[in-house]
Amino acid sequence: MLFVAALILMANIGVAQGMLELKVTNYEEGNGKIIVDIYNSEDSFLKHPYKYFKLDPINKTLTYEIDNLPNGTYAIKIYQDENNDRILNTGSFGSGELYGFSNNEDTDLKRVKFGDIKFEINSDQKSEQIISLSK
Repeated sequence: MLFVAALILMANIGVAQGMLELKVTNYEEGNGKIIVDIYNSEDSFLKHPYKYFKLDPINKTLTYEIDNLPNGTYAIKIYQDENNDRILNTGSFGSGELYGFSNNEDTDLKRVKFGDIKFEINSDQKSEQIISLSK
């Protein structure tokens, strides 16, 4: 019985975790879901998100809290999926879908690097990312 109690206690200690408050602005209300891809390594960046969310664009600003993120380094890509194909469609001369990156980095999708948009999650504080979408 003591052994089982020790295992439960060890499972609850686990990895230090933090919270992220994500605010998304400058999207088109009712014009496709907001897709949030969170990456936790340079190797997985733009290939395999660590976490993925779909949000409904119903207000002028979306606010979403993500709990229990293990302490570490992350990067976020967000886009408005107008045609619901789960692909960020880009076009020439602003004809593609709206998108943005963590740290509100204003960069081209072809030039973005994990190191340019990375941020830290720390269990000692609540992290905040405000991302404004654009074409």
